Amino acid sequence: FFHDIRAAADDVARAAAQGVEIVSCSRYMNRYYRDAIRALAAENGAAPAPAPDIGIVYPAVEARDYIVDADLENGFVTMINPVPEKGIETVLALLPLLPGERFLLVENWPLGAERLAALERRLADLPNARFLPHQADIREVYRQTRTLIVPSVWSESAGRVVLEAQLSGIPVLASALGGLAEMVGAGGRVIEDFRNPQAWAEAITALGDRAEHRRLSA
Repeated sequence: FFHDIRAAADDVARAAAQGVEIVSCSRYMNRYYRDAIRALAAENGAAPAPAPDIGIVYPAVEARDYIVDADLENGFVTMINPVPEKGIETVLALLPLLPGERFLLVENWPLGAERLAALERRLADLPNARFLPHQADIREVYRQTRTLIVPSVWSESAGRVVLEAQLSGIPVLASALGGLAEMVGAGGRVIEDFRNPQAWAEAITALGDRAEHRRLSA
């Protein structure tokens, strides 16, 4: 069961050749490994082999662990996991563009003392952002959230956090990268120019339209 793209293509190919049943967590992952196996065969001068049959098991989310009465009218624009891979640099550049919008940055992967201090220094001049340390119960985060942003700059295999938020009707804005678009579906928008803070500012501003926000929430 492949949860991300770190497995080597030759390992996946060998598993398929031995009859091992292969499962991934998104259609994106399936395409990634099928393309990687084809490219490996071409590099080795081998005849193109049939692409392995890869099943899909999407991230499993226990609804009762996440569903809340989210503040869809006045809550925060929330980012979970403010680290470089997840797009914190994009968000830090976005914050000054929307001084009237309230942002919540929530620790997930432990930042450590040094990185935490660095982030707090950068947020000191950005009064529209609040930092929240890791929460034992993520529902406390979703209760305060109006819109979730997922500005990842690496290829997410799926994006479980998208499903968690959408269980409570929270629309999601996510990078057009990896399996995120697949997870967002009709419950949000995908940002094609995801490294551009202005693109995020425009998408967030568009969700200031209550009717559009309610439509995506539904």
